[in-house]
Amino acid sequence: MKKFILFIFISIIIALTISCEKAKIEDQNLQYIYEMDTSEEYDVASDKLNHKNVISNEINYVQDQNAENTKKIVILDTEQTVTYFQTLYQAGFDKTDQYVWGSKDKGEYIYLGEENSIEGITGTFLELNIPLNAESHVVQKALENALLPLIDLTGYQNVKDSVATYNNEGQYYNYTFYYYNTINGYQSDSVRVHVKGNGEVFALWINKNNVNENDLLISKEKENKLLSLKLQDMCNTKDTKYSSFNINNTPKFYKFDGEICIQYDITIIYMDTQNNELTSRQFIVIPVRLLLE
Repeated sequence: MKKFILFIFISIIIALTISCEKAKIEDQNLQYIYEMDTSEEYDVASDKLNHKNVISNEINYVQDQNAENTKKIVILDTEQTVTYFQTLYQAGFDKTDQYVWGSKDKGEYIYLGEENSIEGITGTFLELNIPLNAESHVVQKALENALLPLIDLTGYQNVKDSVATYNNEGQYYNYTFYYYNTINGYQSDSVRVHVKGNGEVFALWINKNNVNENDLLISKEKENKLLSLKLQDMCNTKDTKYSSFNINNTPKFYKFDGEICIQYDITIIYMDTQNNELTSRQFIVIPVRLLLE
């Protein structure tokens, strides 16, 4: 009998120890799981969720005294002299130098990364020969041909397009084309282009996330557990209770604090004290090292 009681006692101690170790590991993991600042998307005063490890979307603008005042950059087979304006720092992106290629008043800027790689162009830098407010596929074909000297868009695995009116009068359409590649189901490098219905290409953004395939051997089990852990911590408050979540879009590679991460576009479903179902869109960032098989 004494041996049986001792066995039960030891079993309880072991179970408690395992439970404590599990809670300790979960707490350690939580401190490395981040969320993007989405406070602009909701009423902060009425938000009842528990936000931790928030990554700011703020862009820091500085004057780099070591930056070249002028550079010669080839844009679509045409060499142009560009003038230094400022340097940008933002979470998830490397340092970017902003140069003026035309008129500041017209927002004509070029954004340069390492070795003068073009990461973005704003202002109308190209005009497509297309019918006014043409079908999306017509615009896409013309765009891909015109941008070929700068970037081969046809080499991307996926493309999404959207069309909206450009101004209050609905005079022009506004096309957005988003090209991206995936590795093991996770979004890597991408290009976003904006085109007006009259053929003006007025913005281009290039995100060169070259990720080694071995960096993205993600465990789906770990992924689900860590996302649930973060969202439960966010939603289980005195006013709300976590229910479930959905991943909205293809998760994408994201670099934060020098570390390779995955960013998830999440819709959380949770309940309030009256048992009403509520939803919230959040962007969760998890380091790849926590997700590996």
